[in-house]
Amino acid sequence: MRMRWGSLLIALCAVLTEPVCAQSWPSQSIKLIVGYTPGTGIDIIARSVGQKLSDRLGQPVIVENKAGASGNIGSELVARAKPDGHTLLVAPGTFVMVPSLYKSLPFDTVKDFTPISLSAWGQLMLCVPNSKSRSNATLRGGRASSARRRSRRSSLPDSTRNAVW
Repeated sequence: MRMRWGSLLIALCAVLTEPVCAQSWPSQSIKLIVGYTPGTGIDIIARSVGQKLSDRLGQPVIVENKAGASGNIGSELVARAKPDGHTLLVAPGTFVMVPSLYKSLPFDTVKDFTPISLSAWGQLMLCVPNSKSRSNATLRGGRASSARRRSRRSSLPDSTRNAVW
């Protein structure tokens, strides 16, 4: 008798949980949140990734720009979103430095987010106006001509990665 009740309970659980397991992702439109203004490099990347995702998944992908606080407004919005995979953050690789720049944040970059994919790779550079002012020479370490020659023949070491979180 006890064995029958155990078997019945297992069968009942299997039948009741089947609709939950049968749900497919995505079941609704996907939001890509960009913490920067429209037209920026990361926004352009988000829009091109969003179009490919929409084509592949058969669901609309909406890019929303939530600019401000160096991307923290958009990041907070995603951190507070329902964790169902329908709200994604598109953030630069510098996103991991955010905790060292701000005393308090309404989110944790490690605990509240899971990296999904690298979407782009780019390089950044520091430029000064083309003038002979003392401050520019100081910025270049007083060796303007050798620095200029060196920058022409070497690639830039500093890079940033844009990722979907």
